[in-house]
Amino acid sequence: MPPADFRYILVFTASAVRFAAAGLQPISFAGSWRKHPVGFRHNAGAGTFGPRSIAGHVFFGAHSVAFYITYAVAFLPDLSYSLFYLISLYFFLRYLTADKGGALAVALVAFVLSLFCKEAAATLPAVLLIITFLCALDEEHKPWRDILRAARFAIVKTFPFLFLEAVYLVFHWVVKAGQIYPASSNHPHYMEFSLSGLRLKYKYLKWAFNLPDGLIFEFQGWTNYLIAAGVLIFAVPFAFSLVRNLCQLQRLSWCGTLWFVATLAPVLFLPNLTMHHNLYIPLVGLGLLMGAWVDETRAYFELVKNVFYRFLIPAFVLSYGAAVYFHNQHAARDSWIAEASRIAERSLRDLKLIRPRLEEGTILYIVDRSLVRRGDPQWFYDYGSLFRLFYPVKSLEVRFIGRRDKLPDQRLLPDKALVLEFNGFGLWEVPREKNRTGDRSRKSKVR
Repeated sequence: MPPADFRYILVFTASAVRFAAAGLQPISFAGSWRKHPVGFRHNAGAGTFGPRSIAGHVFFGAHSVAFYITYAVAFLPDLSYSLFYLISLYFFLRYLTADKGGALAVALVAFVLSLFCKEAAATLPAVLLIITFLCALDEEHKPWRDILRAARFAIVKTFPFLFLEAVYLVFHWVVKAGQIYPASSNHPHYMEFSLSGLRLKYKYLKWAFNLPDGLIFEFQGWTNYLIAAGVLIFAVPFAFSLVRNLCQLQRLSWCGTLWFVATLAPVLFLPNLTMHHNLYIPLVGLGLLMGAWVDETRAYFELVKNVFYRFLIPAFVLSYGAAVYFHNQHAARDSWIAEASRIAERSLRDLKLIRPRLEEGTILYIVDRSLVRRGDPQWFYDYGSLFRLFYPVKSLEVRFIGRRDKLPDQRLLPDKALVLEFNGFGLWEVPREKNRTGDRSRKSKVR
């Protein structure tokens, strides 16, 4: 890979680390954004920064996906894994440039920490292998011996990560009895290799470019179409340019594309799970490509003396800024994550009014009796972790009864069992007298 492009990846990753870290504190996020133009100007002499860095960082740092990955504590594991993931990537790139063992050690430690945060970090060795291979490949001459030499070089450089990856996967294979993904088809992480399931993942491409939700199937007014038009003005030419660059075997284009695909691969075959926050790390690769494309387009307009080159970056920032603002306003009001937060808060308040305290050994039965399916109560209550967090008892068991499942004979339930019905908005207690007689008139309502 040309030195300028390689430094572009290095510094882009370093800045992405700062954006991820700033997500832990929103005030720091604003401060981190203000400091980036200073870094661009300071390093402009290397021919690495300038318009491509500004456009790339606007695309990644101000993306609507950041709303989801920084939403309260629910997605703290995703934000933490992303932070360590990018730190590991940054120090590995430093190791490639300086060949210092200290940088490699830091990269390995950060990789292990990211694995402790979330399993999706297992894609890092693949990303490192791709980058190292493309950096070692001679762009001018590509005989098979050069390809084999580059592959050998990449494997040697990334071997510690590949080894840790193998240990991690074997550990999961053994602990989970040969089933890395859950076997139940009702589990959100159930995996199924099928084209029908993959077809539903088109949403990731729509979200990646900040296209408004509900554009195709829910006509929500002219705002959706106006924002979509502003985004597509840049997204469509970018897509055609990317295809051309891939056909011409441009290494930066292949690097960003493979990065996006490799980091998104673990969730592409999960039919029950299509969520915005899975795009955060893939967006780093896409941001590389978007920044490079904006820079190339601006340079072309400047070369042909078209005055539009002066307005390209401001127009890009304005278009994507409007898309992000509109999306985040909609998400904070109507998205599943906002609704789930309201339901969880209301349910916890209901339960606190019903039972301010719970005894040791209490078993909570959450029965789904919602007339309109608004989501899975297991997701709303984080599989029971929400109740364990706010009730300081050592042994609290939570069991969920689905809409089509039957509650066991309640006369046989233990004395410390507490039956609660989820009505789609909150929780109701089912008195034990009703459990035995079937009289629903004595249900206690809490509001």
